[in-house]
Amino acid sequence: MISNLAPSAWAFFEASTNRAPNGSSPGIDGQSEPARDHRFRGVPIVELPTPRPASGSLADALAGRLSCRQFGGIALDADDFSTLLHGSYGVLGTARTPAGKMLERPIPSGGGRYPLEIYALIRRADGVPPGVFHYAPHRHLLEQIGGPLPWTSIVRLFLDQPYLAEADALVVITGVAGRTLSKYGERGFRFLWLEAGHLGQNLSLVAAGSDIGCLPLAGFYDRPLAELLGMDPNVELPLYAFALGRPSCDGRGQRRSVRG
Repeated sequence: MISNLAPSAWAFFEASTNRAPNGSSPGIDGQSEPARDHRFRGVPIVELPTPRPASGSLADALAGRLSCRQFGGIALDADDFSTLLHGSYGVLGTARTPAGKMLERPIPSGGGRYPLEIYALIRRADGVPPGVFHYAPHRHLLEQIGGPLPWTSIVRLFLDQPYLAEADALVVITGVAGRTLSKYGERGFRFLWLEAGHLGQNLSLVAAGSDIGCLPLAGFYDRPLAELLGMDPNVELPLYAFALGRPSCDGRGQRRSVRG
């Protein structure tokens, strides 16, 4: 039983379970909703080029998706990041609805809250300097919030997984919990990981269609990673991450192998 195997997980399930209506809102009373998007003022920015149009079919992308563990090919570039970030969580346009204008984005979000943020730890990329960046989807640009760091120290944050040593970048998905909690109460905490999964699948499929190696990562030291990104985990917390880079070899079996 879950309550025996993972009592803390069971306590979370119970706390975030929807109960019969009692006439009150599920939101957290007295809590204001955080801003809908981050903006770091006074920092260097990198304007991203126009994303490449999608090529190939969804069937091709699904068939091509794999967890790549062999990196070390030609470095990624600004076009790659533009296409990956825009295709996974960018702003695609606007649509008119009976309630007014709504932003078109590539994934669903509970209540249209879009609580996620994307950060990039870039080691090498043509057209983008090394450093720590935040992706601003409404303006489609990167904001540099930190300088380059020793790559070995970044790999250490991800449990010293050896196949990250040659990756070009790590993308970290974080969640600003208050954006959903203010509307849905504790139930909204579940929505963070659901949405991170939607985003992550998009990122994986866009990477597959662009021949970019992509490796999902759920293993990391939460608080040190949050500290590196300058966030308070009581407000914004790391949820999911992806290693990115050009594959160093051909063949699905070779790319997926934990050994070279």
